[in-house]
Amino acid sequence: MKCDAKKIENVFQKNKDKLLAVKGCTGVGIALKIKNGKTTNIPSIVVFVKKKLCSLPKEEVIPEKLENVPTDVVEQLFDIQFNVPKTTKDEVKNITVNSDPLFSGLQIQSLLGKLDGIVKLGIGTLGCFIYTSGKAASDGNDKIEAGDYMLTCNHTFLSKMIEGEKPAYNECYEPDYNNLCGYYTYGFLNLRLGYDCAIVKVNRKYKNEVQTPNPAGPGYIKSKLNGVYKVTVNDLGKEVYKYGAKTGYTVGRIKTLNVTVPLPSGKTDLGILIEGSAGHKIIDEGDSGSVVVLKENNNVIGLLSVNDNGYINRCYCFDIINQMKCFVDSGGEVRLSHTV
Repeated sequence: MKCDAKKIENVFQKNKDKLLAVKGCTGVGIALKIKNGKTTNIPSIVVFVKKKLCSLPKEEVIPEKLENVPTDVVEQLFDIQFNVPKTTKDEVKNITVNSDPLFSGLQIQSLLGKLDGIVKLGIGTLGCFIYTSGKAASDGNDKIEAGDYMLTCNHTFLSKMIEGEKPAYNECYEPDYNNLCGYYTYGFLNLRLGYDCAIVKVNRKYKNEVQTPNPAGPGYIKSKLNGVYKVTVNDLGKEVYKYGAKTGYTVGRIKTLNVTVPLPSGKTDLGILIEGSAGHKIIDEGDSGSVVVLKENNNVIGLLSVNDNGYINRCYCFDIINQMKCFVDSGGEVRLSHTV
């Protein structure tokens, strides 16, 4: 059912902080309303709570509608994990020979540190390749030259999840420490605003392709990533997939948009909640940086960053267009790269 997506988004943003302040609230978002245990086709502003209560003070009751937009109250706790899987050079086993050309879904490693002969590495997934017309130097950050770059998560290159922290080293490897594939160029980490992205200047050929199941038989084929797309309320429930270095190809649906949770450090924007089948793991450590793709047209919608320890079939991704805009001047061009 088509609806006024812009209106719902505006009403949500207008009321978000007030809803987060309600006692017992664990988060807010925009999702299809659940009625009698079944998901309807009615978009709603959802308030997540620790526990639903039959009797509440008037000021804590969530109205049935906010400016004529339906609401919903759902029991859900959040156990968010941003940790970077770490290993040492000696613990890593070669998973394959290096890939040339590079493509989406490959395992990448970052150099985190060297101490007493021990090489510490961060592990993530190659997202996709983007072209930017460049960005001028500002706020102490270097200029970004026009050109093509690998896009992945910034936290893969950090030893600690600290906003504003810069990597100690800029080397990027694929698939292991013996195979340099490029150099970290620039990155953003601001979980309160929904940013976790980095670009890498690669030294190999590359294709904006991702592995998908072979419709003609066993195994996988490489499918072209056609473009980028900003999801709206009208895309709730649509099927998506990702290919991560750890869990490979997994499928889910767009469950909730604009997920925001109150954490000790302040409210945090988790982005888009993707939910797979119950009991089936959709993400694991090492999958961060994967792109989330709409099955209907192979357009990229998000960059996978966060998992929820409480639900193995759920993950969160940040809007892909917002991440890409971090690397271009206002009015400049940023898009998926052409194959090189």
